[in-house]
Amino acid sequence: MHLAAWLHELVILSGGSFRDSGNVAIARLEEHVGGGFALAQDVDPPQPVSAPRTTGSDEPAAASTATAPKSKLAVLWDVLAARSSWQKVFGVGAI
Repeated sequence: MHLAAWLHELVILSGGSFRDSGNVAIARLEEHVGGGFALAQDVDPPQPVSAPRTTGSDEPAAASTATAPKSKLAVLWDVLAARSSWQKVFGVGAI
C-alpha cells in the first residue's frame, strides 16, 4: 500500500499523471532523474490466456501479439491503476 502511494508521488513530482500508462509514467520518472538513468526492461507483460488457434493444419498458429518488455515498476503501475481503489483514491474520471 505504501509503495503505491510512494510511486504515485514520484510520478506526479516528475510531471506525470495518474492517468498515464505504466510505460509513460516510468519514462517520465526516468527522464526526471536524468543522467542516463533507466530501469531494466526485463518483464514481459502478462498475455491473455486463450486457446491455441490452428491454421488449418495440425500445427497451432504462432502468437501474433508480441509486446515489448516493461520495467517492473511499469507493470506494477498498470496493475495498480486498474484497481477500483486506485481510481477512487486518485480521482480517475474526475475533472
